[in-house]
Amino acid sequence: MFEGTGNMDRSGSISNWFLKPLMDRIEIVAGEPRELLIRQSEENAVPLSLEQFGTAIDWSSLPHCEVEFDYEGSEAEVRASLSVSDLLNCDRLMVITSQDEPVLLVATEVFFENWYSFWAASGYMQLIVLSKDGRFFMEFEDNSSLLYSNFKIG
Repeated sequence: MFEGTGNMDRSGSISNWFLKPLMDRIEIVAGEPRELLIRQSEENAVPLSLEQFGTAIDWSSLPHCEVEFDYEGSEAEVRASLSVSDLLNCDRLMVITSQDEPVLLVATEVFFENWYSFWAASGYMQLIVLSKDGRFFMEFEDNSSLLYSNFKIG
């Protein structure tokens, strides 16, 4: 499902150089990412496909938004689109960069401003973002430039 990226060093601090500048704005949350996803699935009806390649969430089983971001200027466009989405009503987001790394908790505005750095920290692979209450979730597909969400983006 996820690839390891080496975000953490032995002291439990962030060592991934994409996230290093944000270290004082990121909280490391205890718990395994897979367990968090399963809990969110049970509590908030997030459909999972954990053994499927590309995405951990079964996007074919729910209404969703799909955004392609593989073009010049897309970094700023995605940032602007996220900043007017339903996520704006969430104060903090849980971010999963890899199954081998802890779940990160970050202010929503910090994620909006730095979404590309979080995606880079995942190794430009799968990145999952959930609102703390589990109502909103999105996923950057593994090995592509597609972003899926259960809310309108843009």
